[in-house]
Amino acid sequence: MKKVFTLVEVVVALAILGLSLSGLLSLAMNAQLKVARSVEKWDNTHKLIQAAEYLMLMDDESLSVPEEFFPYEGYTVQASVDDAEDLPEDFTGIEEAAPLKCITIEIVRTTDNKVVDRIKMDRINFDSEN
Repeated sequence: MKKVFTLVEVVVALAILGLSLSGLLSLAMNAQLKVARSVEKWDNTHKLIQAAEYLMLMDDESLSVPEEFFPYEGYTVQASVDDAEDLPEDFTGIEEAAPLKCITIEIVRTTDNKVVDRIKMDRINFDSEN
């Protein structure tokens, strides 16, 4: 007697195969999207660090980054300097100490003017006269 598969068994096997393939493709697509987001985040962080390194070395008047130090088309750097906030008592009122300033650096995508990354850092303001 020959053993053969019935039509119902073949249809069930194909349905199981289809479900498992769709699950596998869904996992692969989600992994690819996560990798793309991670690459974009790393790229934006790299741009921000490059701008921050330049601006930390410059005085308060030059809050723009030249194109040779920030050669990313489609992105600009916006920076502002304010007084540092929330300093401990030990850091305030010290004679002949240079004041701390807070520099805020933002990377802005020029196509939609969206801030893609931002950092705030405190730095010593050597330019001020005590």
